[in-house]
Amino acid sequence: MGGAPHGSPVGSDAPPWTNPVNQAGADGSGQGFTVTHRPIENNSATQSQTQQGRVTTVTPFPDGTIGRITIPALNRTASVRPGTALPTLDHYVGHFSYTSMWDGNIALASHNRGPGSFFAGIWTLQRGDRIYYETTLGVRVFEVVSVEQIRETDLANLDHTHENSITLVTCVYGQGALRWSIVGRQVE
Repeated sequence: MGGAPHGSPVGSDAPPWTNPVNQAGADGSGQGFTVTHRPIENNSATQSQTQQGRVTTVTPFPDGTIGRITIPALNRTASVRPGTALPTLDHYVGHFSYTSMWDGNIALASHNRGPGSFFAGIWTLQRGDRIYYETTLGVRVFEVVSVEQIRETDLANLDHTHENSITLVTCVYGQGALRWSIVGRQVE
């Protein structure tokens, strides 16, 4: 099936985050984004105390994406969309709604097999491998600092951080109670 890549407006070959024409706000103001700080509103009983800080929210593009992630070591680039529901993960990398979209800890999820398997092989990343995260606010470069398996119920990797970091989460094949957690710290 041809057409624009995921995250690109119909009739455009350029992704919306690199095409100034597509950066008009929904109100017609010409602003491609707004940044607001809001308290985290996740009432989950398993949410840790440090998640109850503030997160940065970036207004999505008209197509609903908030940006894109590129992992050169895996030769992969994908659009990022809010939420982690299965229909989202079948086509995009999903953003954990109660984590930051720009400052602090940006937490993302994807499949590692089947439809939307952007995180296939993510467990092979090494310390120092780079991850690029791009929104209308710019591009941030992160270096991998840890690759580990965690319990499905361990949400500490989603905690708010004061330093800019990115956390990538996917399941462990055949181990329903485990998840891969890859953490990168901003270097640029």
